[in-house]
Amino acid sequence: MSVAEQIEILEKVRFYIGIKFNIGRVMEMEKVLPTRGQLERQISQTTQALYREGFGHNPSKVVCHIFGDKVVIILENAITSIEKLLIANSQINLVEDIRFSVEKVFSLQIRQKISEILNIETIDLISESSLDGEYVGMVAILSNVPEVRLSRKGKYRSIAALKNNDTEIENDFSTLTQTI
Repeated sequence: MSVAEQIEILEKVRFYIGIKFNIGRVMEMEKVLPTRGQLERQISQTTQALYREGFGHNPSKVVCHIFGDKVVIILENAITSIEKLLIANSQINLVEDIRFSVEKVFSLQIRQKISEILNIETIDLISESSLDGEYVGMVAILSNVPEVRLSRKGKYRSIAALKNNDTEIENDFSTLTQTI
């Protein structure tokens, strides 16, 4: 067996041991990065807090999903009691005008917070309110895809996939130890 083949086998074994036992440089980098779910939760919580501060109303639910270089945020029950009162008294145009103006400022704040949380520039944020359904939807366009680590579920899937290669790696390791 050539030296190059021995080195290749050693690299395979080192990589396998590093992942299987959660040691090594690969795992150290993953500890630093948050999961996609953690980032989505942080954006949801920040959006809800900003909405509560800005509108004096707490949406019943804020959902956030990151899809590649896009972030989608949906706020449910986002219409304030004052807006509901104005709508009930046929002042929908006034509500739309006020909401449009306030959402411009709110969108700038959300855009800035998304950039801070993801550590990526937010190129644009598109926002729309549905006064009938009491929803607010936002789509943030990012300059890049955020870096995230795999969730624990994803790690286990990766390890399970590696376990299928156990025999191959063990054979390589046996071959290497026999030649040394």
